Amino acid sequence: MERDGTEFDSMAYGPIGKAVRASMAHSEADPIGTLAALLAQVSTTFTGHARQLFDEPLGVWTVAVGLPAEGRKGTAVRTALALLPSKMRAFIGDRTVSGVANGPAFLDKLLEVKEEADATKDSRGPGMLVFESEYTNITMSSCRKLQPFLHDAWDGARISNTTKAGPQSISRPRVGFHAHIQPGIWGAAIKPLAAQQGSYSRVLPVWVHSERLLPTPKKGASDWLASVKPCTALDAAFEWLLREPRHIGFDEGARVEYDALRQRWMHQNRERSRDLSAFFTRADAHVRRIAAVYAIVGRKTEITRPMLQAATAFVEYSMSTVEWLESQAGRKNRRRDVIPVDDRILSALGRLGGRATRTQLFAALGGMVPRAEIDPALDFLIEGGRIEPVTVPREAGARGPAPRAYQIVPEPKPEPVKPARKARPARAARPATTAPPRKRTQSAPKTQSAPKTSKQQPEESAPPKRRSGKAKKTTATESGPEPGLTLFSDQ
Repeated sequence: MERDGTEFDSMAYGPIGKAVRASMAHSEADPIGTLAALLAQVSTTFTGHARQLFDEPLGVWTVAVGLPAEGRKGTAVRTALALLPSKMRAFIGDRTVSGVANGPAFLDKLLEVKEEADATKDSRGPGMLVFESEYTNITMSSCRKLQPFLHDAWDGARISNTTKAGPQSISRPRVGFHAHIQPGIWGAAIKPLAAQQGSYSRVLPVWVHSERLLPTPKKGASDWLASVKPCTALDAAFEWLLREPRHIGFDEGARVEYDALRQRWMHQNRERSRDLSAFFTRADAHVRRIAAVYAIVGRKTEITRPMLQAATAFVEYSMSTVEWLESQAGRKNRRRDVIPVDDRILSALGRLGGRATRTQLFAALGGMVPRAEIDPALDFLIEGGRIEPVTVPREAGARGPAPRAYQIVPEPKPEPVKPARKARPARAARPATTAPPRKRTQSAPKTQSAPKTSKQQPEESAPPKRRSGKAKKTTATESGPEPGLTLFSDQ
């Protein structure tokens, strides 16, 4: 992905922008990656203490997209932590969780944080930061049950689950999110169907790349990041929030510009493909959250136009990143033939002996086909008469409804039809080969001699031809004069 070098300047605003710019002298990280990690950390600390439009949470969810080592994704996270003041750094250290594999485990972590905050009367709030060094740990099929819980957490909706010990729920989760992913595996891990279900419109992927190399520290010298100075404005803003809850909104100029921005993005989304526009359906909400963070850092309750424009630049950079990643994934997918889901199901049924349950089908497909795509494909095959549902007999003593299976409908064998005997083509009649008439000269009788002065007419020679037994007899007029007649009349 090409960059002109001005992207960071357009999205960096206020004390946060100045702090990240100052850290560039002591870090090899991409400043955009540092800003993305810092927004996720700061918003996690602030959430629960600020109320904004539509009463939505303040958490900013970001994903750093970069090549191994060259992206400096881990360095960006450490740089962002070095920019936090001591109180906020301790809070993020206590409230960061990783390796959350499913929804119930995610809810357990949220309840654990809330109970600890209530027990210790922690005034810092119930915020929790989810950090995943590999975003594929969340996007792959084994973690699909986590996605609905993450959707509710981003929306600030109630999350509930039923366990053997009883029901669990949390009414207002406050969650921040940051993850890493490599561009080469984007096409394999990020599926269009999951994007249309809203799984990826709640995160902001940003391309990170750094070619900055700092001199290697001398032996015994401290790390580069030890020279990064914390942003004191963040400490003051955190104390400002803890004194009383703040309500963040737009001033009049920013509100008018924000409405125009929403209108423009809505028209742009209509012109994009459905798979691509699914990533940008919540772009305006991301702008509200980032602009609110900028306002809180400046200890303001109103979002101004410069704050709005800086937040818009960050979100538009994320949109450009997604467009580039999807174009790369599209080129890769066009090199191979994509087998439809219904054909893959029929192939799996054939391997399983012609009959299988839905669970067996999912296992036979290797978990690479989402369960949400299997049911429509099964309905399509049933309507087309290619498979049929059957009830599997229950084992003795088994409880519950009988399991349902699907089997291939054998194609009816057509009745053998004897091929019609081909009629022999009529033999073409051969044309009769008649020898051309042969002109002959009949000599005069021996008793009568011709005059010596007259010359005898030479005999015409004809090409020798085999006589056909079917040749017609020629008449006297055709073959020559009748015997007994002289060729020359007496004069």
